[in-house]
Amino acid sequence: MAATSYAKLVNTDKVDAIIGPAPSGVAAKLLESIGTDKVPTCSGSATAANLSGGGKGYFFRTAPGDDLQGPALANLITGDGKTKVAVLARNDDYGKGFSESLDKALKDSGAQVTQTVLYNPDASNFDADVQKALDSNPDAVAVIGFNDDGAKIISTMIGQGAGPSKMAIYTADGMQSSGFAKTVDPNDLSKVAGIKGTAPAAADRK
Repeated sequence: MAATSYAKLVNTDKVDAIIGPAPSGVAAKLLESIGTDKVPTCSGSATAANLSGGGKGYFFRTAPGDDLQGPALANLITGDGKTKVAVLARNDDYGKGFSESLDKALKDSGAQVTQTVLYNPDASNFDADVQKALDSNPDAVAVIGFNDDGAKIISTMIGQGAGPSKMAIYTADGMQSSGFAKTVDPNDLSKVAGIKGTAPAAADRK
């Protein structure tokens, strides 16, 4: 569908520039076409590290790549004194790229990555994924997901006795949403209290 919409914009509407796409996975699939068609394309939210330098100079983004956010999240985790970290990440361009950046930064900081679990974001059940991460005996868990699947991961962790009141949980921009707490539990927003994370932002200029 994204490819069809892109082709219409370029070939039928003859646009001079494109704002988007939002998801990293969609941007990755369009990079070759963007470079071939030479239509400047700028995303405000596609952060996957593998997009850097793609599109033959015609793909841009205003959000920092995950190769920068990974170290920032690692600094937050290790700054809290956590040294044994399990990572649960979406099995897509965003999750894999972010988890690789985070893994390297954590290890460079002297922390141990006890387990990295790449999960299917479209799955109906995350019990096995969460259990695999928890079985590695971490003192913190980083969840790299989007609002819906990330909420299901957190709900599963709560169900397995490892919610944020029991386990240090960290996340990133993909789960930064005003409705996240309601997605986890619309009747008890306090269940997500204590989760920390990072998100790209513009510099504060004064």
